[in-house]
Amino acid sequence: MKKKEKKSKQMITRRTLIKGAIGAGAGITSLALFPRFSSAYKETKNLTICSWGGTGLEVEKKTLYEPFMKETGIRIKETSPPSMSKLVAMVKAGNVEYDLVHIDMGMFGTTARKGDFFEPIDYNMIDKKILKNIDPDLQKKQAMGFMYWCLVMGYRTDAFPGGAHPQNWAEFWDIKKYPGGRCLQAMSPSTFADLEIGLMADGVPIDKLYPVDTERAFKSLDKIKKHVVKWWDVGAVPGQLLVDKEVIAASCWNGRYYFLKRKGVPIDMEWNQGLSTNDYWVIPKGAPNYLNAMKFINMSLRPEIQGQYSEQGGYGPVNKGAFQHMSEDAKRDMPSYPENLKKLASYDMLWWADNADKVSKLWNEWILK
Repeated sequence: MKKKEKKSKQMITRRTLIKGAIGAGAGITSLALFPRFSSAYKETKNLTICSWGGTGLEVEKKTLYEPFMKETGIRIKETSPPSMSKLVAMVKAGNVEYDLVHIDMGMFGTTARKGDFFEPIDYNMIDKKILKNIDPDLQKKQAMGFMYWCLVMGYRTDAFPGGAHPQNWAEFWDIKKYPGGRCLQAMSPSTFADLEIGLMADGVPIDKLYPVDTERAFKSLDKIKKHVVKWWDVGAVPGQLLVDKEVIAASCWNGRYYFLKRKGVPIDMEWNQGLSTNDYWVIPKGAPNYLNAMKFINMSLRPEIQGQYSEQGGYGPVNKGAFQHMSEDAKRDMPSYPENLKKLASYDMLWWADNADKVSKLWNEWILK
């Protein structure tokens, strides 16, 4: 997803905000077609987008911002990172600086619970052909799904001759059959402990993971604990341990492995029992450039734009038509590629938003045992 330190900073901010949130060919469309916004929203040439910055910003600029500005003449101002507490304060003060914000479901859900802080998405301003190619579950009243990301098993291909690598978390746990070091995710201010992975290793079906049985999860983690070389809390760590041959398999975000694989490192991903979730576009209540935000959302969902963004950024497109605009190798390494998506569990970010503090206490006791 992001490069080393940059991604770490990103995830620290995101996780902290989830816990601390105060609390979801249309082309360019004329204002005249949307009279219900005519008094509050004017035609302008400005748009402020708040996303995660870092190395991902270069991908956003190249595949999203620059094409949009060239097509529309609208000027984009970038800011980062997303802050739900800041957004809420802006809305309450009636002084909103963001027009469009890139957030995950945990951030959206916890904030939306506490009040009316987001504008509705005007689906009349999104090409109907586009919407037909996007899962209806991602088309929420106040949030529009934009991309997929996933926590998966990565492994060194040269450690498993003939492709006989672990193909599920129970096999990841099987040290006798697959000897070698392991790396799993810690509980920290920037990451969530791999409790769901522990449950799947213990035989829990992917559709029965939530609410998480924390006692059973930690008992499962007990069985692998001494073989874990590192409990990672920075996204760069698992990949580097695989590169250095200190471990043969590890959990991590798919984007990390995507870029290492593209660089020629003998690493691949096992999609079975991965944990998938989505990021969304949201428009803060009272955003000064609502119409431009909607125009941008529409453009960002076009299949050719999604394909370019995903191939260069390592995230999975939500528009199924995007795969026609991607190389064969790239699309097969996307969490939303149909053959991969059907193997994945759904990451419940709202459960983590509600339970992170509780799990942190349990983790701190468990890791010292």
